[in-house]
Amino acid sequence: MKKLLALSITYFSFLGVYAQNLDLSKFALPEYKRNELQFSLAGNNSSGNTNNFDKDGNDQGNSYNYNTNNNFNGNLYSFHNSERFQGVFRTGYAVQSPQVNNNKMENLNLTQSNKSRSNYYNYYVSSTNRFYFPSKWFIEADPQMSINYYNYNYRTVYSFNDPNLNSIS
Repeated sequence: MKKLLALSITYFSFLGVYAQNLDLSKFALPEYKRNELQFSLAGNNSSGNTNNFDKDGNDQGNSYNYNTNNNFNGNLYSFHNSERFQGVFRTGYAVQSPQVNNNKMENLNLTQSNKSRSNYYNYYVSSTNRFYFPSKWFIEADPQMSINYYNYNYRTVYSFNDPNLNSIS
């Protein structure tokens, strides 16, 4: 209980320090321009092999998996502050390409192969602009644009492992 009382007294004493009257009309932000360029790369690749057996221990075939996913991001940020203008400009490009999944299952008579591939592209531009006037009012304009493209392909192929089954019509 004493700790709680001590913490609450400390909290309220800090609160009193920040509750002072401040005249913000005399405060002005400094003029500055700042540009920032960022890049990021990421990748995720995996593969696996599984042997499948039934409940009696008989070999039912194999499964193979291969997955890949790669990303690239690039962003440009521009910050500007002056007496008449405040603005933030953002533009960027994101690519997720290619994302590939290959799954192959084999048993004694049949092989099934599933393949998928997808590509994703995104480009965006946005900004926040405030134009200040001497009569202490401002106009704000916030244009934004984004272009997205996504492509997905999927294919399943069946093939017989027994040459005699391929001739059946």
